[in-house]
Amino acid sequence: MSLFDIVQDAASSAMSALGGSVSEGIGGHVYIGFNPTNPSKKNSFGGKIGFNFSQNNGLLELIDVNGDGLPDKVYKTLTGTFVRYNQSGPGGGTTFGPPIALPTLPGISTERNFTISAGAEAYPAAANVMINFPESFAIGSTYFADVNNDGLLDLVSDGQVLFNHYGGSGAPTWSPDSSSTPVPVAAGSVDALGVVPDYESSYQRQIDMFPLADSVRRWVAPYDGVIDISGGVALLASNDPARASYQTADGVRVAIQKNGAELWADRILDTDYAVHTPVGVGAVAVQAGDRIYFRVQSVFDGSYDDVAWDPSIVYTGKPPTTDVNGRDPYRYQASSDFVFAGRPHLQAVAPLNGVVRLAGDLAKLAATTDDITVVLTRNGQPALQKSLAATAVGNIVIADDIPVTKGDALELRVAIDSPVDLSAIQWAPSAYYTSTPDTDPSGNPIPLFDDQNAPLVKLSLVYDESAYPIDGLTGPQGFWIAPSAGTVNVSPQIAGASDASGSIVFTVKKRGALLAKQVITMTNGLAMAMPLAANVAQDDEVFFDFSVSDPDLGAKITMASVQVNGSPVPSAVHRAAVPDLFPVAYRGWSVAGYNGNREYADLPIDESRLTL
Repeated sequence: MSLFDIVQDAASSAMSALGGSVSEGIGGHVYIGFNPTNPSKKNSFGGKIGFNFSQNNGLLELIDVNGDGLPDKVYKTLTGTFVRYNQSGPGGGTTFGPPIALPTLPGISTERNFTISAGAEAYPAAANVMINFPESFAIGSTYFADVNNDGLLDLVSDGQVLFNHYGGSGAPTWSPDSSSTPVPVAAGSVDALGVVPDYESSYQRQIDMFPLADSVRRWVAPYDGVIDISGGVALLASNDPARASYQTADGVRVAIQKNGAELWADRILDTDYAVHTPVGVGAVAVQAGDRIYFRVQSVFDGSYDDVAWDPSIVYTGKPPTTDVNGRDPYRYQASSDFVFAGRPHLQAVAPLNGVVRLAGDLAKLAATTDDITVVLTRNGQPALQKSLAATAVGNIVIADDIPVTKGDALELRVAIDSPVDLSAIQWAPSAYYTSTPDTDPSGNPIPLFDDQNAPLVKLSLVYDESAYPIDGLTGPQGFWIAPSAGTVNVSPQIAGASDASGSIVFTVKKRGALLAKQVITMTNGLAMAMPLAANVAQDDEVFFDFSVSDPDLGAKITMASVQVNGSPVPSAVHRAAVPDLFPVAYRGWSVAGYNGNREYADLPIDESRLTL
C-alpha cells in the first residue's frame, strides 16, 4: 500500500487524523583526516564539514477551510487535492462530508530543513573525540494562514499569497486576487525591518563553508599548431516535479580559456535550453603544453545546473592519419576520449572481517596493442589477477570472493604495459561483503543483504587504468616501413641517471597489433636490453616504444634508441605521470573542480590555484 493509499483511507474514514506528510532528505559529511602510519581512520585526526537537507510535503491536514470554526479534512491523492467538510453538530459525533475537489489549491504544506556543521575529529586508539558546531534552519515555503483576517485560511506558497474565496457552499477557490474577499488587501509595501532576525553572518559563513565548485575539463596540447575548438553547450531541462516551483534557479556561466586568459564566455539563463555555440575559437594558436579549459559555473544557486557539452578540438591543416592504436593524433573529442582513469593508488579499507566479492565482467571491445590484466591488491600484494591477450576480444569474467581482515587496504586497477586504446575497455565493477563473523555493538549479526538480496555493505573500490601521457614528442610518433616480409632483428638501447632503477617495457607494434615485447631491467642507470626478433609483412608501419609505468624512473631516462637490422629507426619513450588537482590525462583530457567562489567567480581560472 502506498502512502497516498494510506492518506486516502485516513481521509475517507471518520477518524480524526491531525495530519500526514511525506519526507525526503539527503545528508552527509566529509572528514579529511591525517594518519602518518596507516591509511585508516583509526589513529587519525582532522576536520569535517557536514550538511543535512530534508523536505516535508503535506498530504493531509485538519484545518478550517470554510470559516465555520470546524476543522475540515484537506488531503492530496494521486488524482488531485480534495476537502471533506466537517459536518459535526452539537448533538452528534464527528462526521465528514463527501470529497470535493480543490483544483485551484496547488499544495497543502512544504517545509525545508537545513543543517550545516563544521568541527574537528580525532580517533585515538581508545576513544573517539569530536567537536561540532551546527546551525539549523527551517523554512516553510507553503502553508495556510489567514493573511487578510477575513476568517478564511489563505495559502502562502513560495512567497505568493493565494486568497481563499468561499461563497458559502461547494469548493472554495484560491487566487492572488483579494478584491472579492470580505477583506480586500490594498496595494502597498510592508516594512519588515526587525521582523526577521539578521542572519547575514550565518549566510556569509555558509557561502565560505560550502563554496560552489566549478566543473572544469582541461585539454593539454601535445604539439604546436593551430586548433579549431567546436561543440555547443546547452542547459538541460529537469524532469524533477519540484523544478516548476523552484524560485532561485539562475542558470550557469560557461567559458573557454587558454592558459590564463578566457577566449569565450556566455551566460545561460535558468530557462534557456538552447544550444550556445562558442565563437572566436576556430583558429587558436597553441604550443605544446598549452592548456585549454572548458569551465561551467553555477552563478549562485547550484541547483538545476546540469549541462550537455561535448567539445571537440582539431588541429587545422593536417593530413588524416592515425597512431598505432588507431586514434587520430590531430583530432580530440571529450566524449570518445573519456575513460575512468587517472587516480592511481586509490584504496578502499575493509570495514569488517569476512569475504568481499568483486563482481562485474570487464569487456574488451576490440583487439589492442598489448595485453590487459585486472589486478586487485590487498595491502600491496596481489589477491587477484586475470588477463586477456592483446588479440582477444571478449570478457574477463569477474565473480571472485576475496578474504579480508578489517583494516585491509584494497586497490583495483587495469594494468597495461604500454599505451593502448583505453576506449576499448569497459568495466563497471562492484565490491560487497558476502559474509562476516563480526557483530554489531549489541552482539547481533550484521545484515549483509536486504529482502531483495541486494548487498548492504559495499566498498567504494575505484579502479585505475595504466596510461602513459608523457612522451616528449613534437608531432605524431614516427614509424619504420618494412621494405619486405620476413623476420627482422630489433636492438633496443636505453640508459638513465645513476640513481635510476626499475623495469621498462619495450614493444614492437604495427597498427593495431603487438609484434614483440621485452621487459628491460635498469639498475643504477644501466640496462641490459637484449635483441629480439619480430615478424613483419611488406609495407607494415612498425612502431618502437619504451614504456615506463614508474613516474620517478621515467623522469630519469636520459637516452633511448632502436636499430632494425643495424640501422636506426624512430622510437619513443612513453611514461606515466603523477596526478595533481587534475588526474593523469588520457589523450590530453582530464577533469577537476575549481573553487570559483566570491571574487574568483568573475575572473579567469587562476592556474596558480590548481594545486592540491
